Amino acid sequence: MHNRDNLHRAALLLIDLRLAKTVEAAYSILNQYRLTVAIGQDAVNSESGQACLLTIINVAVRSCSGGVYVIGIKGDEPVLTTLASSKTLSQSIHDLGGTIASEAPGDTPVILLGDYNIPVKGSLKIRATYGGWSGGIVPEDENLRLSEDSKYPPAAIFAGVLAVSECFAHLFGNSVTAGSRTMGLSLYEPGSDWRQPVDKEIYLPESLWLLGLGHLGQAYAWTLAALPYPTDHKPTICLQDFDVATEANLSTSVLTHLSDLTKLKTRVVATWLETKGFTTRMIERRFTGDLRIASNDPNEPKILLCGVDNLPTRRLLEKPGFQFIVDAGLGITAGDYDGFCVQTFTNTGRAATAFPESTRKQSPKKRIENNQTAYDSLGLDQCGMHWAADVMVGVPFVGVATSCLVISSIIRSIAGDPVFETISGSLRNIDLITTHKTEATIRNPGYILPKLAS
Repeated sequence: MHNRDNLHRAALLLIDLRLAKTVEAAYSILNQYRLTVAIGQDAVNSESGQACLLTIINVAVRSCSGGVYVIGIKGDEPVLTTLASSKTLSQSIHDLGGTIASEAPGDTPVILLGDYNIPVKGSLKIRATYGGWSGGIVPEDENLRLSEDSKYPPAAIFAGVLAVSECFAHLFGNSVTAGSRTMGLSLYEPGSDWRQPVDKEIYLPESLWLLGLGHLGQAYAWTLAALPYPTDHKPTICLQDFDVATEANLSTSVLTHLSDLTKLKTRVVATWLETKGFTTRMIERRFTGDLRIASNDPNEPKILLCGVDNLPTRRLLEKPGFQFIVDAGLGITAGDYDGFCVQTFTNTGRAATAFPESTRKQSPKKRIENNQTAYDSLGLDQCGMHWAADVMVGVPFVGVATSCLVISSIIRSIAGDPVFETISGSLRNIDLITTHKTEATIRNPGYILPKLAS
């Protein structure tokens, strides 16, 4: 029986898009969604190329249940990215649920990485390209590639998830332009020309506090692990959540696997980060107004990343005394499922009024009326209400894309650049992203210099 703890969030999206009249039909459609990644040896042999590939697989297998296929892998290539789960790239692909193949199986959308130049069949073919702080996608026949260096891996991660977003929109027919357009983003200066290189020093945070370890919180951890920290100097991450992993988290949370079900999310994320060399601390209780950080403790994180969608909790974000807070919200309906809004707070009290009740509301009645049959098939709760009507849709590539923006905003602020108060947009129209920059800067919260790019 379906309930809020096991319902696949992409299946609910298909219901709200009226592509499925029952939840069983929605699952059947997801089982038909497949995707292929064709990777060249230059990307295979680079840290960012591998980070891009593994990110694509991780988010795509959770949205395209028919399979994610990788062509271009020749053998047991060694891993170069800390996102890998094994000593070989092929085993890491397998661990994430990807399938190594000799050719694209059938008429799937294809994402091209690196110098892969063997003809490949596909219902759509796009290239993910990245360089410096920028990542984007271009049609196969367009002669545009960025430097594809490994100085700043989140750029490659962003390019990968943007490509998955485009393929997903193509699969369910939500965009007539999918695959035929060039678009991207500068993570350093969102809204600027992403094709122009940006050369900025990188100062990595030496400690962070992650609040909420579901969709967004696990995306933060994934992207943090890809940052170019020296092997012997990783940060301390405080992890706060009180919930356990459920089957529904498999569809949106990139660190959750079947073996993690019923475990506390703090333990899931801590275990994963510690395998990457991070030090973790766990706070397994609700975030309340009585929480205070020890301002005189040099080991206490001064930066908070918020990944919860609870409005009362978000209004309390400045209460503990963090120096810098970055909050992100994701779209929750069929109309804005790929949308995001990032807000920053500098302990001035703005958070208390930044989240009015009227924001991010959707009408349960309207959702039900749009697809009455499907919601009836999901059943009623003990009060006789459609329980699924207030469950949010979600796809993991949106959370990972947003995490790249959130973490980049921290890094540029540590460097002394003015703070972006808000960044908002959607992946389907990333070129229309909007920002509001203030003149405020933050005090140095402590940083780690990156290793040299390979």
